[in-house]
Amino acid sequence: MQYAVGNLLGVRPVIAFDDGQLRPVRRARAEQAAQDILAQLRQLMQASGLNIRAGRTQSIGAVIGAHTGPGMYAFVAEPYGE
Repeated sequence: MQYAVGNLLGVRPVIAFDDGQLRPVRRARAEQAAQDILAQLRQLMQASGLNIRAGRTQSIGAVIGAHTGPGMYAFVAEPYGE
């Protein structure tokens, strides 16, 4: 039922790794999800800043695709020295 209502309203779950496990963090509207995730990354990376040095588009495997569905966004960030 949650899936049907979320899909109807265009709401998507935002998930994150926590101690090696994927856990839902919150929900965001599909059109705002990418901006919401980048804003959270900027907040987490305050000390080192969020300077995007590289980016890529990549296909995902069948297992991840089956669990996340179409329209998935993913961002990976790590702090590094200047």
